[in-house]
Amino acid sequence: MTSAANSITLNDGRKHPLVGYGTYKVGFVPASASSAVSAAAAGDAAKAPEVTAAECVEMALDVGYRFLDCAEFYGNEAEVGKARCRSSRLSLALTLTLARTSTSTPYPYPKLGPIQAIAKSGVPRDELFLASKCWTTTIHKGPEAVQAQLEKTLKDLGVDYLDLYCIHWPVPGKHVAAYQQLEKAQAAGLVRSLGVSNYAVEDLEELMASARVVPAINQIEINPFLHRSKTIAFCESKGVKLQSYRSLRDGKAFNDPTVVAVAAKHGRTAAQVLGRWCVQHGYIYIPKSVKRERMEENMRVFDFELDADDMAQLDALTTPEALDNFVAVRPHCATQQPPRPAPPRPAPPAPRPAAPRRAAPRRAPRPPPADTLHRARACSAARAALQEVRGPRHARRGTHRARAHQADRRLKQVRQTFSAQKRRPRWCVSRHGIHLTSKLHTASHIHVLSPRSPV
Repeated sequence: MTSAANSITLNDGRKHPLVGYGTYKVGFVPASASSAVSAAAAGDAAKAPEVTAAECVEMALDVGYRFLDCAEFYGNEAEVGKARCRSSRLSLALTLTLARTSTSTPYPYPKLGPIQAIAKSGVPRDELFLASKCWTTTIHKGPEAVQAQLEKTLKDLGVDYLDLYCIHWPVPGKHVAAYQQLEKAQAAGLVRSLGVSNYAVEDLEELMASARVVPAINQIEINPFLHRSKTIAFCESKGVKLQSYRSLRDGKAFNDPTVVAVAAKHGRTAAQVLGRWCVQHGYIYIPKSVKRERMEENMRVFDFELDADDMAQLDALTTPEALDNFVAVRPHCATQQPPRPAPPRPAPPAPRPAAPRRAAPRRAPRPPPADTLHRARACSAARAALQEVRGPRHARRGTHRARAHQADRRLKQVRQTFSAQKRRPRWCVSRHGIHLTSKLHTASHIHVLSPRSPV
């Protein structure tokens, strides 16, 4: 069992180990949801560790870790469930698990086989503290998706309940409904304690206005270089315990002069000083490593103590600039935020003033024909059109024949007029008759034959 000195009591009365093993990027590097760290994630994927998540968890359990911090986003829960260690208690654990799964007590969910998952570790289930978190894409889909993901996590880990299940990010407009679904899962016995992650003061206030169960945990980034005293004080006033991720700042603070000086004073490593600072403040410390010697080193934080001067020096490492920078670069995955509306289209440019229309250039008149042959052909064509309009039978009747002679005389006059002016005649056939005109004298239309002409 977890030592009482190495654990804390949650607001629901359950014990929580003060040190846990983080499984983020253990055996698997998920695609980051933050563009700010996507390049780093790609680099980590290129140099992915050779050991699997199952092997890492096996080592962690063998070293002595009993709290495993998992998440849907980490993408390795199925591998974590395969963990096993070479413990002498393996046969006893399997016997206890077999007895538990063979009971005739009715259970509303399908039982998981004893040979699966963490049951193979040789550690009794009641000594393990298993935690997981629901990712934002699932939260966006609604409470039914949250319930389905919880059941999938149980299946992947090979257990029939979780000690802690958290909302990974406060998705606007969605996280309250997701948490209320977890309250139902807690009532059904699938989850022992409920928690949240990455919640600020305003997020907790929004949640508590509708939730029936006060969260037992809020997992946020805490280390001497980012000590958010206002958020921490609000959580403690509501009975919410703090889990610290990035307690070691990914090793970036190991060479800080203050940390190095405190470590040299106590004959410890920088990682142990940072871990002891978390534990001494009462924060749950979640280091992560894929090397056994580092796992053992990170756990040794209970056999020494920092004095008041050491704590004051480490507390002073958080500067106002660090807090402002955290607010500015706080990672938000795309799915954490609600779908953004399409950006407004830019206003169309002002219409340009219409340019003055230029008058179409007038064509130069065609030169007169070189001979009279073309004019003769034009007149013959006009006469043929006249005959087509009148019809051949009109020419054989007296009155129409007289009109035909008059039309012939007029056509002859027209031909002579155009020939004398040396102009090329134009003709057109319309419902008013046939018109001959000169291109240069467009105003003077000469009606050769029209139904209304008094011929």
